[in-house]
Amino acid sequence: MTDIELKFKGYEGYRLVRKWIGDTIKQMLPTDYAGIEIALNEAINNAIKHGNEGRPDKRVAFRLKCIDNKRIIIRVKDEGKGFRQVHGSDGVPCMSKDSGRGIFIMRHFADRIYYNKQGNEVMLVKNNSLDPVSSKKQLITQGGTL
Repeated sequence: MTDIELKFKGYEGYRLVRKWIGDTIKQMLPTDYAGIEIALNEAINNAIKHGNEGRPDKRVAFRLKCIDNKRIIIRVKDEGKGFRQVHGSDGVPCMSKDSGRGIFIMRHFADRIYYNKQGNEVMLVKNNSLDPVSSKKQLITQGGTL
């Protein structure tokens, strides 16, 4: 099992570790890495922009866990107040707006998505499609708790 944790501040901090994180995900899920990397980028952008309100002094905590090359679990937590997950809001977002697509994108690429009760941490789960047991796409859990 691989378990990686790190913290960084703002977009500049993420810029410094982004390629390394992407390369690590690619090693863990060689055929499925692109979609979950997009979902991760959305989670981190939401944490920086909305959770931490773009403040460069606030941290984002990131954890990446690979379990027996069958599944990866990604957790992203910000220092913000959190948000209230609205159930049933998983329709197609308005494409004419500048924002509002992050959760939709995360739901599309992750097999499961959960939030903590405070709403300042998201957990993305992606199964390895090469593993016959975990490759069956799970129903997306809306507003599940960690």
